[in-house]
This record gives sequence, structure tokens and C-alpha cells, in this order.
Amino acid sequence: MSVINNATVVFFGGPCPQKTVGYYEAVGVTSVKFAANDTHYSFITQNNVVVASLNRASVNSGHEDLFVIEVLTDKTNLIVIMYGFTWKGTWASGIYFKEIVSKNFNSYSEKCYVFHWVDDVEQNGIPESSEVHLEYATS
Repeated sequence: MSVINNATVVFFGGPCPQKTVGYYEAVGVTSVKFAANDTHYSFITQNNVVVASLNRASVNSGHEDLFVIEVLTDKTNLIVIMYGFTWKGTWASGIYFKEIVSKNFNSYSEKCYVFHWVDDVEQNGIPESSEVHLEYATS
């Protein structure tokens, strides 16, 4: 049982490195969860509907990823979850949150957002907020 109360807790990483994120996804507290098969990585709803998906080859290229930014409550705590399919997607989530979301909180009223990062034509492999677009949002 957590001793943290009335706090904001931020998880930067998905269900594998962040076991609490894995728990929230497994018990159905989150709006979306990570899923994978032989060919694709996906974000799916708790009812197993695919909301965003990329083939593994695209993600493994290091120039494209999807990431989630989600807010939920757990008892008295505000929980923020940010992660991508790979470390680059997770990196992109932090950059996007810092440069865009944190400066426009009132514009982000949904509980869950899935964003798509695609490296620009220079293919430098460094996520930039200008390379990100919205794929899915839900309350």
C-alpha cells in the first residue's frame, strides 16, 4: 500500500520498466495499454480496440515511434504516465510534454493522448516537438 497521498506522481516509462504502469494497465485503470505481436507495436483500449499502431521495422529504424501521455487518479493522487514503444518514443514524450503540453495545459483536457513522432527529412534521430502529431485522444 502506498504511503503517498495528495500528490502528483509522474511515471516516465512503460509497463516493462515501470511495474506500477504495468499494474495500472493490467487492472484496467488506464485508457490505453501497450500491446505487441510479431509484426506490430500498438496502443489499444481496455476493450482491445487498436487506436494506434506501427510496424516493428518502422519503430526499430529509430526514426519513428508512438507515445502516450495519460492522466488518471489513484485514490488521492494524480498520476501522469508518459512513454513510447522504445526509448526514443519515451524521449519524444518528455520533449513534447516540456515544450508543448506544459505550456498549454488548458488545451489538453482529455485524459489520454497518443502521439506519433516521425523524424524529419534530415533523419537525425533526435525527437523534436515539431515532428509530433496527434493520433488519438479520449476522455
